Amino acid sequence: MNAQPVTHETILATIQTWPMGRRLQLIQEIIQDIRSESESVQAPKHTADQALGLLRSYSDALPPTDDEVGQWLEEERIKKNG
Repeated sequence: MNAQPVTHETILATIQTWPMGRRLQLIQEIIQDIRSESESVQAPKHTADQALGLLRSYSDALPPTDDEVGQWLEEERIKKNG
C-alpha cells in the first residue's frame, strides 16, 4: 500500500474538487474551531502592572525622590570605596 503524504498542497488539491457548498462548510468549521481555541487561551498578564500592584500593597509611602536615590547611591559608594 502506497500512502500519499498529507501536505498543504494535497489537501488543497482534494478540497478544490469539492462542490462550493462543501468547501464553504469546511471554512465555517475551521473558523469555529479557531474561535473556540482562541477563547480557551488566556490573555497574557501585564507583568509590569502586577509588579507595581504588589509594590503598592506593601507600602502606602510615596516613592523616593531622585535626590533621595542619589543620596543613597552616594552613601553606598562611600561605604564600598571608603
